This record gives sequence, C-alpha cells and structure tokens, in this order.
Amino acid sequence: MKLLIDLGNSRCKCASLAGQRIHFLDAFARSELANLPQLLKQHFPTPPEAIYAISVADTETNHRVADIIRNVHGQSFSFLERQMPVCGVRSRYQASQLGIDRLAAIVASWQRLMRSAIVVGCGTAITVDYIDGQGIHQGGVIMPSDELMRSALSRGTAQLEYFNDARAAMDIFALNTKDAMSYGCRSAMHAAVSQLVQAMRAVGDSDAPLLASGGRADSLLAVEPPIDKLSIVETLIFEGILALAEGGKDD
Repeated sequence: MKLLIDLGNSRCKCASLAGQRIHFLDAFARSELANLPQLLKQHFPTPPEAIYAISVADTETNHRVADIIRNVHGQSFSFLERQMPVCGVRSRYQASQLGIDRLAAIVASWQRLMRSAIVVGCGTAITVDYIDGQGIHQGGVIMPSDELMRSALSRGTAQLEYFNDARAAMDIFALNTKDAMSYGCRSAMHAAVSQLVQAMRAVGDSDAPLLASGGRADSLLAVEPPIDKLSIVETLIFEGILALAEGGKDD
C-alpha cells in the first residue's frame, strides 16, 4: 500500500492506496500530530510502498511529520511541489500563489471528468475554482469557511463564544445564540458559494458540474436550497496527490 498525506492549514488528513482504490483513513488537528504514529502502526504494519504528501503548513510542521514517519518506519520522503502544466492542466493563476492543495483538487477534477468543472475546497478557507473544457484553470476565489466566521465572531464580540457546531441545530428560526451563529455562518457560506457557482457558470459552461471536498464540505448540504449539480468527493484531493506524484492522462 501507499500512504497519501494532505497537511493543511489546520488538519492532517491521511489515506491509503491499495491497488487503484483510495481509502480515507483519518483526519486530525495539526496540534494532535502525536496521533500519527498510532495511525501508521495500525494501517501500515510494514513500511508503505511509497509516501506521497502535499503541504501548505509551515516548515517546522513539515519536518515534524517527516520525523514521525522516519521514526516509525525509517523512511524519508519529500513533499510534492507545484508544477505546471501537469496532467493536462494549465493555469492562468499566478503560479507562486496557487496552493498545492488547490492544484491537487483541480487536477483530480480534470482527471475524473475531462471537462469544464467548478472545484470547491472546504477547509479552514473555502476555495472556488473554475477549470474550462480545455483543461485551463481560469482562476478562482478564496473566502472564509463557516468555522472561520464563527471564530471571527467570537474574537470580535464580548459574549459570542467559539464552538464546534457539529451537532448544532439547523433552523432558520434559531432559539439560542449557538444555533443562531451556526445557521447564520453556514447560511452565509452556502449563499456565497452558490452565488459564485452561478456567476462562474454564467461566464463559462452553464452546465459545469461542481465537485466539493474537504472537512467542511457537508456544510454545503446543511442549508436549503441545494446547489445544483453538487457532488461531494471525499477522496478528491488524494486523487490529485496521486496524479501529481505518478502522472495521469494528459488530454
């Protein structure tokens, strides 16, 4: 098996590749990297055949992850770097500023569909990117997630506290502050993504499908009305990591 790692702004996400199938293993906060050795021992009792990893974290965190893997399995690896064009994808975005996590998701979308699409990454920040029918990434938008909105509210007000809203009720007529914040922030995120998707379809392919991934992707399903042609693909970024590492279809 191969080990796939996505080291993001706030979480470390791991998957395995057995044959041609990607299995999501776990995700935990970067502050909980002490969990990584147990994950490796549980899912990789013998060293993985290969390790493919991307990161938007700081150098210290990258070194810590590399040290953990070296201590458990005695293996060294290098984080994948941005490259363009790759796997049939080109981009108009400023190359030095396109996060490799966004690039991986865009590449995965193209490899899956070979057509125009809108790619939404739902992590600490929300990214919405458009790739046209020629495999050209035309650019995109970055905005805060509902989680980041709640965090900003808690910092900017005296009595609104930050909380994890995994079990918060979703009712537009909220009856307490926690539920009011939860619905308000999720609704704002949903509305912004929906508007951006409509705008991109208006100037691009009006039938472009929408692929969403990331830990906050389910938030797009929590508010009505549903966004047209939305599919949540849990393994999307890992598919992109694999394509970046091993190559894929060029056209």
